[in-house]
Amino acid sequence: MEARLLDEAFFRKLAPLKAALAARALALRGVTVEELALRLSRAQRLLTDAQLDGVLLTTEPDSFYFTGLASRFWISPTRPFFLLIPREGSRPVAVVPTIIAHDLNNKTWLGSEGVRTWPGHGQIMMGSRSSPRPLVSCLSSLVA
Repeated sequence: MEARLLDEAFFRKLAPLKAALAARALALRGVTVEELALRLSRAQRLLTDAQLDGVLLTTEPDSFYFTGLASRFWISPTRPFFLLIPREGSRPVAVVPTIIAHDLNNKTWLGSEGVRTWPGHGQIMMGSRSSPRPLVSCLSSLVA
């Protein structure tokens, strides 16, 4: 039990460094955390005005606009990538296959609290009969 507490304390100490590295990665792509927060705020105002709870984005340009992450995973039709812009909240929520979660956690402002994953990307890529239905798997993680 004591070792686990040390691990948790260690990772809490790393959080500011992780945030600084993500901010630097964003800056190298030409966008700042402040700019992304402003974009989110403007979108949330529009959602409030339209009396909508959120909007689900499904295109690469929209995702880049709100996360700052450009990814080659958009090439694959078997790895859906969704971004939910909620009417309230401090970050968008990405719903992605587990294979891209690391990049979103570490190279964007979303952090682990803004990334939800769905399993099964390996099964889908291999064409397994037991492949989950990607759209249902992704969207169900939003309501879980």
